[in-house]
Amino acid sequence: MGRFEEPKNLLVMVLIFCSFSVFVLAVDSFAKISSEKGHYSQKEVAIVEMALHRFVKDRAKDEGGIEIALISVPENFPPGIKPPITVSCRRRGEILGRTVFMISLTKANGLQSSFPVVANVRRFHKVFVLNSNVSRRHILTEKDIRPETLEVTWSRNEKPADNSFIIGKRAKRRLEKGRMITRSMLEDVPVVERGEPTNMQIHSKNLNITMPVVACQDGIIGEEIKVRNKSNGAYYIAQVQDAQTVIFKYNKSLR
Repeated sequence: MGRFEEPKNLLVMVLIFCSFSVFVLAVDSFAKISSEKGHYSQKEVAIVEMALHRFVKDRAKDEGGIEIALISVPENFPPGIKPPITVSCRRRGEILGRTVFMISLTKANGLQSSFPVVANVRRFHKVFVLNSNVSRRHILTEKDIRPETLEVTWSRNEKPADNSFIIGKRAKRRLEKGRMITRSMLEDVPVVERGEPTNMQIHSKNLNITMPVVACQDGIIGEEIKVRNKSNGAYYIAQVQDAQTVIFKYNKSLR
């Protein structure tokens, strides 16, 4: 067995060396934009950055600001780049951070040429932030917020709220000064609050009555909440009509 172990180990070492060489070549195939050895001009860099900017802005589909900084290009960066330039990217959805783009162009002789470039993408968006700390259940007014332009680092699930959504909503929890306001932080102000008395109306073919109940949950207009009859302790599900009235839907104990 010893005879076969030595060639086997040698083969493994050769494969590792080859893999490392390919990796080094792949890394060295790009030149940093700051390099003095690059075969490109600042004008050519600006043309590529402009094409990348248009591509990212079309993909973003919003009115936010975009900054593109070309980080590196291939060592054989083609000289004399001129529009039109076509840009593509394998990344799906929004583009942020360090990204590899593919640039395609037509040379003077009519031949197509494609090459990759690496760029850093930064996006900025006008958002609203808090002017001061607010407590839980605080109802926000125009005095509580101010517009500010911030770099987009949040996920799509944390969509910032605009002022038309913010004003009149209340905070679900305590929020700190300077915090960007998102939709998930706010809720509608309930017209019926937990622990407050209200009147429940029961309508049927032969019955129309009103009885006093206590709300067991906060509720906005149109929302179904649990209420309790103080006299017998029974629970019901009722739909909020206004601050003084809820409409019986069904008996909680029967569901």
